[in-house]
Amino acid sequence: MKIDLADELIEKELLRKSIHFLSLGYIPLYLTFGKSITLTVVLSLTAFALILELVRRKFQVLPKLLLRDYEAKGLAAYVYFGISASIVTIIFPMEACIVAIVVGSLGDGVAGIFKSSSLQGYSSIAMLIASFSFLLFLTCCADLLLFSALIACVAGVLAERIQKIGKYYINDNLSVSIVSALTYHLSICFFYYFKLST
Repeated sequence: MKIDLADELIEKELLRKSIHFLSLGYIPLYLTFGKSITLTVVLSLTAFALILELVRRKFQVLPKLLLRDYEAKGLAAYVYFGISASIVTIIFPMEACIVAIVVGSLGDGVAGIFKSSSLQGYSSIAMLIASFSFLLFLTCCADLLLFSALIACVAGVLAERIQKIGKYYINDNLSVSIVSALTYHLSICFFYYFKLST
């Protein structure tokens, strides 16, 4: 019975995270069409997510299988992720956006799967390895500074672990991407400043 319940939790999380992983489509979209079209698509999808959320809350149209308990009562993860992807795309250059989406969708997704299994103690290291490995792979098509990407991955993992600051709950679907993009960008700025000053 215990094993069946654990298997059911993992299956549910795999289903939820397979939707999460679809966000990686952002990367070929940005690489192919650039910032303005990507931003238009992201803002449109976020607006659609907000409408879907209003419909979901009024008519209970989404299956509970796709939502955690706190999401059923509040905002669903896809809304937070859409908002964070919109903010990141508006503010940061392409490389920082790519890092943010990889850490926020793939990394956080892998961490979620590990947390729903008996390997939950390894969720942070799994998130770090999955994120950085994928970014390493992406260096063939995006000009990423790997050391900065690694720092951003670590920052994203730390952001994923922070659930509350004072009285305020922090949704990792919102925080991880923004923290990763900001860390990558500041790291790049620091390295260029250091290079120019020497």
